[in-house]
Amino acid sequence: MKRDFLNRQLFLTLVTLLAFVACNGKEPARTVKSDGSKPLPTDMAATNGMTPAPADPMAAPTKDATPVEAAPVKDATPVATAPVEVDRSKPLTDKQEEILKSITGEKLGVTKEHYYTSNETRYDLWYPQIDNLGGAYMGVGPDQSYSLAVAANVELVILMDYDVEVLALHKMYFVLVKECETPQCVLELLERKNTNAVYEK
Repeated sequence: MKRDFLNRQLFLTLVTLLAFVACNGKEPARTVKSDGSKPLPTDMAATNGMTPAPADPMAAPTKDATPVEAAPVKDATPVATAPVEVDRSKPLTDKQEEILKSITGEKLGVTKEHYYTSNETRYDLWYPQIDNLGGAYMGVGPDQSYSLAVAANVELVILMDYDVEVLALHKMYFVLVKECETPQCVLELLERKNTNAVYEK
């Protein structure tokens, strides 16, 4: 009986000593739960989900670990566009031409003098200011209007006048320019010998 008691005491002492050695002589670490409840030993905390288990390098990748392919980035390099070809023979749309033709002039009186050529001698002073300006030209008078329109390299010319004779001159030039492909052709048709041919046109 006494021997059994001694054996039991020895066994308990041995177990206590082994536990002490296993813990390096320290009390087992405690982990405090986030909800403020009783602390648990470290080994118990791991089983209660407070400390994640180390990842298994041999485990199959999860769905979240699938690499996502980056979206293609559009090339931001500007693309040069070809210049738009402008049809200088038709600067107005059909609708714009229709509106322009619908404009009617006032009844003109009789003038004593007819300026088939301009009495302005220095309209060339305008050339530097309008050189290659483009756009449209609107004015009165014959040759000064043609000269200024050419100097500005305009796309549209709108001419008006108070003298019906000058308006008739504009119409004649309009017909001749449409008929000819070169300035020399227009000059030849203006010769006296070609008067009848011009009337027919």
